Amino acid sequence: MGSFYERIPRQKYRKKKYLKIIIMENSVKDAVKTLTKALKKDESFYYAYQANIAMAFKDEYARNRKKYMNKVDIHKVANQAARNFLNLWIK
Repeated sequence: MGSFYERIPRQKYRKKKYLKIIIMENSVKDAVKTLTKALKKDESFYYAYQANIAMAFKDEYARNRKKYMNKVDIHKVANQAARNFLNLWIK
């Protein structure tokens, strides 16, 4: 089964807009493939990503003032850490 945009009948969208969506979708796929290959091939690049993700979690965990955390608290910390990592990435 194709992507969401490929399943929508073409007559609902102008051809130009439809093609733009497909091109953008392919660009993202290509970028993800390139990043995945780089992470697989380059050990230091992989480690850099690992370290940045770990530090985002560590920093957010340190910001939390609770002494004892349950699963819900840790889940919240992990989600906030992921947001922090992504926000730093897209700056």
